[in-house]
Amino acid sequence: MIHSSRTSLFLSSLRSYLTVTLPCFFCTGSTSGGALRGAEPTQPTPGAGWKKTRPPAVGSGALVSVLAADMAGGRAADWTGWRGGGVKQPSPLLCPVMAVLSVLTPFLALVLCMVTGYLVLRSRRQHKVIDPGGATKAGFKPWVDQDLQDDSEVPTQEDEGEWVDSTEDDDLQHVPYSPERHPEERMLQRSQDFYALMNQRRSLRFISPEPVPREVIDNVVRTAGTAPSGAHTEPWTFVVVFDVDTKHRIRLIVEEEEEVNYRQRMGDKWVNDLAKLRTNWIKEYLDVAPCLILIFKQTYGVLPNKKKKTHYYNEISVSIACGILLAALQNVGLVTVTSTPLNCGPKLRLLLKRPANEKLLMLLPVGYPAKDATVPDLTRKPLEDIMVHI
Repeated sequence: MIHSSRTSLFLSSLRSYLTVTLPCFFCTGSTSGGALRGAEPTQPTPGAGWKKTRPPAVGSGALVSVLAADMAGGRAADWTGWRGGGVKQPSPLLCPVMAVLSVLTPFLALVLCMVTGYLVLRSRRQHKVIDPGGATKAGFKPWVDQDLQDDSEVPTQEDEGEWVDSTEDDDLQHVPYSPERHPEERMLQRSQDFYALMNQRRSLRFISPEPVPREVIDNVVRTAGTAPSGAHTEPWTFVVVFDVDTKHRIRLIVEEEEEVNYRQRMGDKWVNDLAKLRTNWIKEYLDVAPCLILIFKQTYGVLPNKKKKTHYYNEISVSIACGILLAALQNVGLVTVTSTPLNCGPKLRLLLKRPANEKLLMLLPVGYPAKDATVPDLTRKPLEDIMVHI
């Protein structure tokens, strides 16, 4: 409201200046101590004044000033006020110019409003992200609003094409399903064993450079691919990186963006919450780990005939697959740390030559735990804190 009132006052003053003061000054002028300076006008020379019953000529500066005053919402024209006011003969060149400016005043005001509005919006956008103290503004959450952002939302030639008709798969056949059923005692034992296995899972940043069998990684990714997905679209791509040079280039991209994240985007609260975990923007494990798995979500599918297919709930579907992937890694004795590189998606997508419909969701360094590996001494919530019986 304050900005609005100040802007209105400024525009009103500018309009009055353009429509009243300038025409009067240029077209009429004034003698020393004239009306423009608020003093009493000098006596006019013989024959210089206007008669009370005769308005000034159309081309005179007085008429331009009065018309401009009317346009600006001023007093009604009072021709008698100009009589004997020390008015000089108007300039034949300036009066038409100022008359045109007076007519164009609304358009000039409109342009000024547009420029002012643009400057105000740009100023607000620049100060919206983070305040000087490092705390995020109300309603802004970088881990929600900026995380995983990618330029793949921008339409490209690759995005052009027809969408497949969803009715083409209406003839999908259904087959019997008879999974193995365990006795209750066996079910209980299996559930306890699996919980004990998964309860040992920790996010580990100290990974051994010892190579891991590629076939094991293949089976782990194959297991992740069993996850459910919206309309069985399977909207995931797992990029497995063993190449040393590519891993290093990934690290450079991640560390460059992560330093900006820690210093500017994340805010003091987020950084302080991570301090106890002894983590920062240095990601040495991206070079050390023998294997990196980058999980991309496919925002839509591209069929062999170049038609596009809708991928429903693609992020939720891929997130479920990531959970199964973590369980599969734990099952074979490998460790990892879940990483969601903030603002790194576009560069990593281009580095790995992924199409525009794919967006990076998660990055996992995978390997054996280092011999001197340590983890924070954390505890998990008890069952009564995470489950509700109804």
